[in-house]
Amino acid sequence: IFNAVTETFGTKGVSPADTEWATGLLANHSSLHYSNFIAWANSPFNTSAGILNVQAVCHLISDDIYFSVKFTAWGRLGAGSFTYIRSTPGAVAPTVSITNPAPNAVFAAPANVNISASASVSGGTVTNVSFFRGTTLIGSSTSAPFNVTASGLTAASYSLTAVATAGGLSATSSPVTITVINPSSVSLTTPAIANGQVSFNYSANPGLRYVVQSTSDFLNWNSGSTNTANANSVPFSEAVVPNFRFYRVARLPNP
Repeated sequence: IFNAVTETFGTKGVSPADTEWATGLLANHSSLHYSNFIAWANSPFNTSAGILNVQAVCHLISDDIYFSVKFTAWGRLGAGSFTYIRSTPGAVAPTVSITNPAPNAVFAAPANVNISASASVSGGTVTNVSFFRGTTLIGSSTSAPFNVTASGLTAASYSLTAVATAGGLSATSSPVTITVINPSSVSLTTPAIANGQVSFNYSANPGLRYVVQSTSDFLNWNSGSTNTANANSVPFSEAVVPNFRFYRVARLPNP
């Protein structure tokens, strides 16, 4: 007996390759004790009749597939043939969703965007998650946490999806749309003082993040409010202080 997918003939003590075996029911596959075929059959030379009509579970390791097998006949010393009854449960597709970035997120070009996904499958293991922008593959991740980085994105709208694979079945996440823009320069209106408040507006790109900073000596800048702009002109105000204070607004890097 050998694994025709990975071997062209049987090798004593190795075959069937990429498999492990246990005695028990398929319903209990996750709690069974597995070993290679020879160890499970308890025979270093040939498979004994002790495995006949025994309910067993075989695990295809690379594909992470479990199925039940019952051997009903076996030839002596490999000179004959064997028969078996196999029962394979219906495969279950994985579930996958993009967890970062958030839908409709905005980035400044050129953008390096970290993309993360959550993927799982009932009774098995997700073996690969591939990430796409449209139909273009960005990259793949074979173990959790599943993430890649889309580098150097230019100004455009992008539809991101993740495709998870488990047990030979795949599933695709709902698309997440992001926008990359060429940011405009930040400018401030002339500050005004009224009712004990100093106020001004600054220009911004909606969806990008900005921080207002102030100083009295041009050496030490204190960061004040940080926000994601929701308009092209953003108001700012704070209480007037006794001494001079100078302001600037900085656009923060992409998250």
